[in-house]
Amino acid sequence: MARSSVQPRQPICCGIALCGGAATRLGGGNKALKLYAGKPLIEHTLDLLVPQCDQIIISANKDLDQIRSYGHPIIPDRERGFPGPLHGIHDASQRTHADQYLILACDMPALKPYHLSLLKTALSEDPLLEAALYRTSDGLQPGLMIVSDSAIRLLHAHISTLDGSLKGWLACLTTKVIDEPNAKGFKNLNHPVDFLSEDEESR
Repeated sequence: MARSSVQPRQPICCGIALCGGAATRLGGGNKALKLYAGKPLIEHTLDLLVPQCDQIIISANKDLDQIRSYGHPIIPDRERGFPGPLHGIHDASQRTHADQYLILACDMPALKPYHLSLLKTALSEDPLLEAALYRTSDGLQPGLMIVSDSAIRLLHAHISTLDGSLKGWLACLTTKVIDEPNAKGFKNLNHPVDFLSEDEESR
């Protein structure tokens, strides 16, 4: 009997770029457009997400015309006052449907492509898994994570009970935590000094 030539469908992956924060520790402005290593942070984020994803959605609340020039749909937060990343994920994911959602904050430019691809592999290989993310010596790193469609549906149903907490959402999910010994790639750029090069810091 001949084997079927039908190949299993590859999961559709939507990338969500989280660019909607208030940047209070930077004194306001738009962190996503702040230059690092010669280009805006949003470009570092898209450089990581685009090769891994079938579609991209940008969660953003400021300078929308400028961010629109990157050619991806923009979803502002429905709730005013910069309610946080959980609301950004919630609102962005309501505008599309995918099997997987690869979520990346815009202030982690030192990440490498393999950090993202390993999360995709983890979720694809285990049908019972709903989320995967890294843990470094600094703790869990929810600024980069991947979640399933079922995790997003839970978020849509229970956003009002999660109190804006990413970790509270993850606690409701079947989650794989991957230990990463090198915490350097997960450094968040939150303060002006974080944007200095190593040469500038040593002066």
